[in-house]
This record gives sequence, structure tokens and C-alpha cells, in this order.
Amino acid sequence: MYIGPCVSRQQFAIVVFIFMWLILVVKTGTIQLSGHSGYEARALDQRMDPMIIHAKRGTIYDRNGEKLAASRASASYGLMPRKIENPDKAAQLLAQATGQNFVELRKMCTSDKSFVWLARQPDPSIIKRLDILTLEGLTKQFEFNRYYPLGSVGTQIIGLTDIDCNGIEGCELYFNDDLSGRDGRSTLLRDGRNRLSPSLDEPLIEPVDGFDIKLNVDWRIQEIAEEELEVSLLDTKAEWGGAIVLDAGSGEILAIANVPKIDPNHSAIHPKKPEYMRNKLVTDMVEPGSTFKIVAFTEALDSGIINEDDLINCENGNYRLASHNINDFHKLGVVPARDILIQSSNIGTVKIADKIGKKKLYERARLMGFGEVTGIDLPYETPGSLQNPKEWSKLSLPTISFGQGVAVSPLQIAMAYGAIANGGELLTPRIVKEIKCDDDRSGRSYDTAKIRRVMKPETARRLTELLVGVVEEGSGKNAAIPHVRIAGKTGTAQKTEPGKVGYVSGEYISSFVGFVDDREPKIVCLVIIDNPKGSYYGSQVAAPVFKNILNRMMNMSDNPWESMPVKKENETVIKTVQIPDVTGSKVSDAVVKLRDLGLIADVSGDSTLVVNQFPLAGACVNTGSTVTLYSDTSTTIKTGRIMVPDLVGKSMREAIQELVRNNLDVKVKGSGIVKKQNPSAGVFVEHGTICLIACSKIY
Repeated sequence: MYIGPCVSRQQFAIVVFIFMWLILVVKTGTIQLSGHSGYEARALDQRMDPMIIHAKRGTIYDRNGEKLAASRASASYGLMPRKIENPDKAAQLLAQATGQNFVELRKMCTSDKSFVWLARQPDPSIIKRLDILTLEGLTKQFEFNRYYPLGSVGTQIIGLTDIDCNGIEGCELYFNDDLSGRDGRSTLLRDGRNRLSPSLDEPLIEPVDGFDIKLNVDWRIQEIAEEELEVSLLDTKAEWGGAIVLDAGSGEILAIANVPKIDPNHSAIHPKKPEYMRNKLVTDMVEPGSTFKIVAFTEALDSGIINEDDLINCENGNYRLASHNINDFHKLGVVPARDILIQSSNIGTVKIADKIGKKKLYERARLMGFGEVTGIDLPYETPGSLQNPKEWSKLSLPTISFGQGVAVSPLQIAMAYGAIANGGELLTPRIVKEIKCDDDRSGRSYDTAKIRRVMKPETARRLTELLVGVVEEGSGKNAAIPHVRIAGKTGTAQKTEPGKVGYVSGEYISSFVGFVDDREPKIVCLVIIDNPKGSYYGSQVAAPVFKNILNRMMNMSDNPWESMPVKKENETVIKTVQIPDVTGSKVSDAVVKLRDLGLIADVSGDSTLVVNQFPLAGACVNTGSTVTLYSDTSTTIKTGRIMVPDLVGKSMREAIQELVRNNLDVKVKGSGIVKKQNPSAGVFVEHGTICLIACSKIY
């Protein structure tokens, strides 16, 4: 029977149809059996929108509970370009809200990426404008923003974070893991209309906030040190200044000041951010100069090689050694060994070092902490550079003995003098007092950590007497504070050429390091001034800064020292007293009250009543100090009004004293030099008017 072409086509179509169905069945089966999990994951990925819940970074406090670094709620904004229907309109709206360039914003809106950042943690004003926009494709993400309530105070200690709140300098970096906490996570489900709702199947992971950190640093002492350094840099036109203040008995760091510095709240716009954020007192090496002479003297006294009374010939200030001349500023002849340290004789120190030998000098330097890190809880600490004696040249022993040819960190110098002050024990310097949290997690505290004994207690006492002589009789006279027993040493070193051998002509590092010997705790203070112009000796440049820092600390109402008698060499006992409030009293009564406390009254004016006083009530001073009583002012006119003095250009302290002298109250913004004042100079105001002065730092 003949089968026509129509039937053949039908059969072919049926076969093709069945074959296609077989393929579909096989494919469906494959998807259901072997590909099910993959497709299910893709579907869930399209429906599920994971959301990170950011942990709050821990707060950094000073020893008194003052906030130094904290976190506050903020937000960041992004764009999903594929959801933006009208890029021109979107870019125009975003430009109005953020102030960004329209062309750049349009590129973002037409990007082929699924997501681009628009603004990370912008100013609150921009956040408000973005929040009122109803723009498809604009997303908001809640975050925390790091800020520093005291601005530039303690910048290099506290450090700073990046935009994601990760520490990149200072304590923020060193304790980043403790401060960061752990982010949480939540899952949202997206329906066909792109609406979001919480997922009931996926568990909510709560964030764990970071630990809080309490430092040993006292922000007031930190600010005092920074202000005094700023004044010195202005006067000497130096490149950089640094100061360390620490408790010799515990190793607690009360201040580490580096100037110039920046405000970390605005660090992104500062052209020298990396340079000004570096804590040079910890990270950089310097030649110590004469402050290093304590190494030779410690070894000589501790081992009995010399006695303070041994006579040594200092060659009248000029000594030829091999092919080199060694010179002294003070031309000494044959003198007792004590005068060598007191007058800072290089020649005498070289002769003592020759008796010691290079092996013993090196071992004593290592014992006192040079050539190794101190272990401070700050990043990037340098160990310094102290070569093995096998690598020393013929001149290494003499030059290293007086602080040339060796590189140390300023912190190592401060800790070595701390060992002398506390009786001979080298301690680990401590920035952090404790790490704590508000929940049940356990924190940790940092106690005094003794590294090793580096000298006998008797040697420490003998060295202290020599260092007191430096201040009372020798090169450190500019560091002396009346009725306070100060032990210390000056240092002046030539600057080395970075990356090269040799020294930079005409450039010096000036330093002074010392401690208060007659009070507890024994506070050590080191000051370094880098490349001052004009006078450059440590006695002329650094010693006065040391004195000013400690003087201001002693006039704090709750200064670190116990209010205890101070014995001078003649055994006269000097007591510290708290100044009473005598304003409103009769001048005669105020004079008697101050005299009974052992204070001297200096009356300014011819009125019968005390209208103001300086220092202010509550300040702690030594007996014998002068308190100025203001009973009238030269600027008071017959109507009883007072002319406001011109304060612009004066230091904050000078301005406050001037206002107090004129019976005016004061409110201060910032610190440093007065830039603005309100009311203006020459305006007549009532007694007790509050005058606002705006001060700024010197950079």
C-alpha cells in the first residue's frame, strides 16, 4: 500500500515531538535530582538580602574618665545604577543634596556595576538632605562614625581609624581587636514587588560591641606638654618637639606629646597627615648626646671602677685622641669625677669609659634597655641601634660614651632615667591602665611590669645626687624649680643625615631629661627639640620647657604629687598648700590669711576689698609663693565699668591672667595663642563680664 508524503511528515513530526518531550523530561529530572540544591540556592540568593549590623567600637578614656575617642551613629549612602530610570534627573537631585559634581554623579548613575558608594559617613546636613529624597536605587546603610572629643590633644597616642572604623595609628591600631567588637547579621526577604521583610527562618546574630580602654594618660598633663612645646617651637623656629611624662615607680605614661600635630577629626584634609600622626618619641631614633653619659657613670659607680671623689684630668677642654680632637664647652682641669657629669665634660667621660672598656660599656647599655624595644603598648616601636663591640672602631668607645655613634628612641632615655629615679629597676612603660566592658565578658588590667634590675639601689642614689648637682650647679640650671629638688641632665647632639653616614652641618637635637626627687610619685619628664634656630644647647632650649611643664603640673588643683614636705640641703622644710578663695574679703584680712598659710601677698590697687586673685583658689603651691591680690584696676572708670584689654596674640595663660587682673571672667575655646576675643579690645563692660577668647595651636 502506498504511503504518501503527508503521512511521512506526520510521523516525522510525531517523532520530533516525542524526542523533544524526552529531552524536556530528562532536563527536568536532572534539575530536580542533581541540580535542585544549586537552583534553590540561586532562588534564595535573589530573595534573601543579608544585612550587617555593625558593632559599636569601644571608647577610649584617659585616667580620669575623660573621653578621648568615641563612636556615634552615622550613615553611608550608595547607588544601585540598574534601578535608576532617569540618570539625568537622579544626578541633578544628588548634586543638590551632596554638593558633588553633576558629571561624576551621572557616571555613577549609569555605571555597569550593581552597586557604587555615593557618600561614606557624610556631614549630618547632607544626611538630612539625602533622607528626604525619594529616589529609586538610592540605599542607606547605618554605620558608626569615630570622633575625638578633645580634638588634637593626644593625637599620636590615641591614633585614628579609617572610614570603616579600623585602627590605623596609635592605640586605635594597637588595640584594634579589643576595640572593634564583632558585627552582627540579619536576613531580610525580598518579594516580587521588591518589598523587604524579616526572615523568620534565618537566626538574628546580635552584634558584640568592642571593649572600652582606659589609659594612664592624663589629658590635662598631655595638653600642658603640647602647649609648652608649641610655645618653644614658635620661639626657636624648631622643626619638631616632643615630651614624655611618666611615673618612675609604676611605668605609667602620663603624657607623650609630639608637636606639630593634627586634629584627627579633620585628618583627611591635612597635607602632612602621615608625618604629623607618627609618634616619633616611640618610632624614631636619635643620637642621645650627653643624656647617654649616665651609662658610663652607672657602670663606673656600680662596679666600683671610680668614686665620685676620684680626680680626673679634663685637659682644660681640649684632648687629642688618635687623629681626632675632643672638646668641652667648660674648660675643666683636674676635677673630681662628680664635676664631669655636673659640667657635662666629654673628655672626662671618655677617660672614665677607657677605664670601663667597650665590652662592659656595651653590656651596661643593653642592661639599661638600649638596643631593644621597651615593650610599650603602641605600634611601630624602634629598638634603636647599638652595635656589638666586635663591630666598633677605635673611636667607638670614646664617642659612644658621650652619646655619639649610638641611636636610641627618646622613650628608652626616659625609661633609663626612670630606673635611676625608682632605685635601679627598669620597667615596661604602660599606656593602658585597663580594658573593660559593661557586660559579663572579662577585661584585663595592666600592672607594673618590672623588666630587670639595672643597678644597685646605692648606685641609683649616688647618680641621683650627681644629677641634682647638674641642675643646681651645672648645665641644667634652667630646669630648676624653687623649693623643688630636681635631678636631670642636658643633651645636645648633632643631627645625622638620613640614610647617610655623617652629620648635617648646623643642625642639632636639644634635650633635657630629669625627675622630681623629693616627692612621690617620682615624675620623670623628657623634652626634645629638633633643630632649633639660634641657641641650640639643651640647657638653653629644652630645660626651660621641662621647667614650665612641671611648674604647671604642680599648680594643677589635683596634681600627681602628694602634698608633702620638701627638704632642702639646709633641712628647711617647705610645705605645699592650697590657695584659699579670698575674693570679696578685706585686703587686710586676706593678707593675714595668706601669711598664716606661709604665702606672700602682693596687693595691686588701692581699694579695701579684694576683687580678684592670681593664682586662683584651689591651686597647690609651695609655701613662700606669691599670691597677687587685685583690689582695683587701672582700666576701671568712674561709672564702675572696665575696659576690655587687647588679648589677641597673647598666650592663653597670659590672656587669662590679664582678664583676672581686670576683674573679668573668662571662657576659653581651644588652647595656644589667642586669635579672637569677644568683647573686643577697648569696649567698656561691667565687672564680672564673661569674655570669650578663641585660641588656636601653633603648627
